[in-house]
Amino acid sequence: MNKINLFLLPLFLFTAMSLQAKEIALTFDDAPTEDSQLFSTAERTDQLIKNLEQAKTGPVMIFANPCRVLPEQAISELKKYVDHGHMIANHTCDHSNLYKMTVTDYIENIKKADLLLSPLISGDKFFRFPFLREGQDAKTRDQIRN
Repeated sequence: MNKINLFLLPLFLFTAMSLQAKEIALTFDDAPTEDSQLFSTAERTDQLIKNLEQAKTGPVMIFANPCRVLPEQAISELKKYVDHGHMIANHTCDHSNLYKMTVTDYIENIKKADLLLSPLISGDKFFRFPFLREGQDAKTRDQIRN
């Protein structure tokens, strides 16, 4: 290898590495949230959408619990995110705790959320375990994942 190639190789590698995209994925759990002293459900949704637009984040993923408020209100609020280019994913219907219920009941809760959220989801469906609790053991986790 000549001297020019030895010089150009590190330069090429450095340039290639610096051109790789650096990305992060922003996700938000537990939407829509009930009214609070600070925000109503609708105000919170509108404020988050406004803040995301101002920050120029691009699309984010909202892990939703459509049964924490009236389902009609939940779908209306979640549709606002979709209308602004964000994605909706399943986080169980009511933020269920897998450690406090049977696997069968937990799966039914996921299915109930899926039924409500499906009209808002295009493309792949995603799920995140509330509390990040995937079960007490691999068998439980795998029952739910499958």
